Amino acid sequence: METTKTQHIEKLASWKFSFKNIGCITNGEIDAKPLTILCGKNNTGKTWVMYGLYGFLNIGVSNLVLPQTQSMSKELIEKGNLEFNVIDWIKENFAAIKKDFNKNAAKMLSDVFNTNDKDIFSHSSFDWLIEENELIDHVYSKELTVSLVVGTGKKEIVLISKGPGSSIIQMTLLDTSFPRLENFINMALSQLLKIEHDSNPSFLIPAERNGLHLFFNELSSRRTALLHHASKEQFDLSSLLNDVLKSKYSAPIANYIDWLNEIRTNRKNKNSDFHHAAEELKKVISGKYTVDPEGQIYFSTYKRGASASKKIELHLSSSTVKSLFGLWFYLEHQAKLGDILMIDEPELNLHPKNQRVIARFIAKLVNAGLRVIVSTHSDYFVKEINSLMMLHNANSTQIENRNAIMKKQGISLDSMLNPNDVAAYVFDNSSVKEMVKSAEGINANTFDEVINSINEDNDEIYYSLIDIDSSEDEKDE
Repeated sequence: METTKTQHIEKLASWKFSFKNIGCITNGEIDAKPLTILCGKNNTGKTWVMYGLYGFLNIGVSNLVLPQTQSMSKELIEKGNLEFNVIDWIKENFAAIKKDFNKNAAKMLSDVFNTNDKDIFSHSSFDWLIEENELIDHVYSKELTVSLVVGTGKKEIVLISKGPGSSIIQMTLLDTSFPRLENFINMALSQLLKIEHDSNPSFLIPAERNGLHLFFNELSSRRTALLHHASKEQFDLSSLLNDVLKSKYSAPIANYIDWLNEIRTNRKNKNSDFHHAAEELKKVISGKYTVDPEGQIYFSTYKRGASASKKIELHLSSSTVKSLFGLWFYLEHQAKLGDILMIDEPELNLHPKNQRVIARFIAKLVNAGLRVIVSTHSDYFVKEINSLMMLHNANSTQIENRNAIMKKQGISLDSMLNPNDVAAYVFDNSSVKEMVKSAEGINANTFDEVINSINEDNDEIYYSLIDIDSSEDEKDE
């Protein structure tokens, strides 16, 4: 069997999660693959779970208290150096480590959804399902180098390191007056246990992106807070700091707004990993984006025949052009191999033809080394994913026919998807269930039921009216 070359770049020891009492969801479990698809009716909890995953991957673990870190801190202060076997430490404390991670993940929900309502997540959980051997293998293979440097003289205070393929962690303390050593050790160990690249863990493109692309300057919570307080006759510093530091949006929305407000700087970044993908996206919009030094976004159409190319501000462009800007900029200036991309409704504002195109495009991103999680209402999107999986499964006797079909339909080899790299989940009746995969792909009953129903209703209306017309014609005769 011929297969496409897929880069598997893992950042977590396990991609399995279970959750309870989140939004309208009573319980559910997800085992995320390189491409994970969330489907279901409106108001069934898809965004809640996607935001929960985002929070687990992105929200810091500053409150984490791992076993024995207090004694590690004490010994490091006394001796200046500490060396210990992290694999033995995991074996001795696995249950406690897992409990601490999941306890912190439950607290994370209030932060990611930015709510002060203490009751809304009081009975919620968002657990990382991981086995001891998975965590040990993951930690053993990783490299860790974390140091704290302070002052203009760049004085190094503490250094924590571990080589790849080693079980030994070495800690060095150069200034015993450092006041938060235990917290620093917790941070370093949690980084070793969980996320490999904390600086760039995952990127979420929200369903609200069209409006955010147009009004991100006005929507900046910090800007709004400053203007609000500046207009007051009496200035309250504590109130200002509270408003500036705390966003009024959920974390994915607030972070996306902040990201948009940084595009004037990030536009200078050169990114070779996914430049080719960003270039391909231009074919969908039939033009190109530019960002000027002030952060103003423009769209330019391609020259067509005698018609000259036109450059317009983004707000004058089509909804499709607006919708895809964030994805293009991310791929052109930020995405790296192994990164995690989340897209809420990738089909937003796209004609069914382009919904198929974007499904193929996302398949290429997965095969190129991105891990992608999408939430979708599009039957076209899912059916195209099914086609790409069926093409991958062609056996040796079917290759010639497969290649002919792909050439006819304009499907490239790097769009084919290994079914083992795809997982799909349906949200319904307050629960989350994995959608069954067959030789034809994902069995998307959530869409099929509606399609069958509308066809039956259409037939009933049509034939009822035809029967009435026929009866009237017979009376006239």
